[in-house]
Order: sequence, then structure tokens, then C-alpha cells
Amino acid sequence: MLDLVTNLALTRKLEFSNGEIKLFGTNLFLIPPYVYVILLKELEKQNQQEIIYNSSKNSAYNLFRRLSKYLNKEKKEKFLDDVPKFLNLLGLGETKITKSDFDKQIFIFSLNESLNAELYGKTDHPVDLQFAGLLAGSVSFIFQKEFICKELECKSIGFGYCKFEVKVLDNA
Repeated sequence: MLDLVTNLALTRKLEFSNGEIKLFGTNLFLIPPYVYVILLKELEKQNQQEIIYNSSKNSAYNLFRRLSKYLNKEKKEKFLDDVPKFLNLLGLGETKITKSDFDKQIFIFSLNESLNAELYGKTDHPVDLQFAGLLAGSVSFIFQKEFICKELECKSIGFGYCKFEVKVLDNA
């Protein structure tokens, strides 16, 4: 990840100045990670936690729309390979694509050392709605189709890492 950050900074695609952080000309806003956990727990009390998923999905879609000017979007496979690189910059954990089925349009991602799962603590349900939304929005932009993402395994439940399935809405 350090190589990517260094390369982005050297090519002025990542800029730090006057209290601003910009990636490809898009402002980034850093939020302390406990804010997410507190927000999620409050929304869960009201059964409104999907707000986090949906807002993260919309945010990622728009981010990748802006990034597409700078990335290799001609080949969907290459563009998809860029998703973990940019999501890793968020500090939520280390993500990888573990399975790609372009014919069925189903993709499996792993998230090691999930910050949100660690901060949330032990529970009986997946807690990475933000990350699931980010994956769904990113892949939706790349394929220009509606994708959904479900966390299949979560470190908060007791798994060693978090596992996500991203699939086109038609296959849901």
C-alpha cells in the first residue's frame, strides 16, 4: 500500500495541503473509526442500519466515477483489480479479491483485520455494512449495473476474517 500512496503523492494525485486531503482532485474526509461503531449501534437500535450500507454504496459509486478518468476502465478485469487498492487506502483493513466469476457476475472479497469488526467487538451478526456498501458501489460503477454485497463471514462473529459476496442484482 505504501508504494501506491507514494506513487499517488509523487504524481500529485494525492495531495495534502491547508487542512485538505485530495485523491484525484476529490476531497477526502477522515472520520475517527469509533464514530462508525457508535453510529451503527444507534442505527441498529432503530433497525435503520441499512442507511450505512446505502450511503456507502452511493459514495463509492461516485468516487469510482470520478476516479475512472484516471484508471484503466477499458478492461473491467483491470478496473476491478483497482478496487482493493483504493479501498485499502481507507484504513478499514486489507482487502483482496479471492474469486471472480465474470460470466455469473459474482465476486468474493476478503477483508483481513477489519477495523470496524475489531472496534465493534463480539456479536451475533456481521458489522461491516460500510465496507459492503463500498464494494457494492464500486462494482456497480465498473459494470454499470446494480450490484449488491452481503457479508458472509465476519470477524465479529468469530471468523478469522470477513468475507463478502458481490453479485449483480439479477442473480440475487
